[in-house]
Amino acid sequence: MVTLKNKIRQSRVFNLEHANYCSEGKCYCTPMTFDNVIPNYKTGDHNYVRKEKSINDVLRLSDREVKSDLPNTVLKCAEIKGALKIGNLQVVEQTSETKVENKSLGQRAKRSKPGKGSSKSSEAKVDDDATGE
Repeated sequence: MVTLKNKIRQSRVFNLEHANYCSEGKCYCTPMTFDNVIPNYKTGDHNYVRKEKSINDVLRLSDREVKSDLPNTVLKCAEIKGALKIGNLQVVEQTSETKVENKSLGQRAKRSKPGKGSSKSSEAKVDDDATGE
């Protein structure tokens, strides 16, 4: 399962295409029934035809929303990949045997600057100043 976070201040809607999103034997598409009326102009009658189709699922994220319990196949969709690459989406948590690397998300690792003291030593100095020692 995957947890995604929208990092921008706009609502986003991602189309989850069936070929990528429903590839693990489960179909997340919504089955819909359409009733069509087909007129017969020669006789004046109407034929009613009922068709069933599957509609692709969509992922809606409002601004700065975190959505959890999404299937791992959501990361295979083209729109999600693109948003991860440019940094509009962030993978907060992923529980799977295949992890997404930070390089593919467009994030850079923060390096600590050499020669600077750790934050613990600066906290200790503040505490010493507060006690008057």
